[in-house]
Amino acid sequence: MVEQQKADSQPCHREACAIQECLQKNNYQEERCKDVINKLFKCCEALFKSGGESASCSKKMSKSR
Repeated sequence: MVEQQKADSQPCHREACAIQECLQKNNYQEERCKDVINKLFKCCEALFKSGGESASCSKKMSKSR
C-alpha cells in the first residue's frame, strides 16, 4: 500500500523502480532492459509535455532523446 501511494505521488516512480529491478535481475546488462528503460523515457516525456516534474525524471532525459 505504501509503495502504491509513493507511485501515485511521484510520477514515473514505478517505471524507475522497474529499471532497477530489471538491471539487478540481469546482472546490470543495460541492453537486456531497453524496453523497461524506454518506458521510463516515455513516461517522463509525457510528464514534461504536460508541465509536470518528478524526481524520477531528469531534465537531461528530455534533451538527450
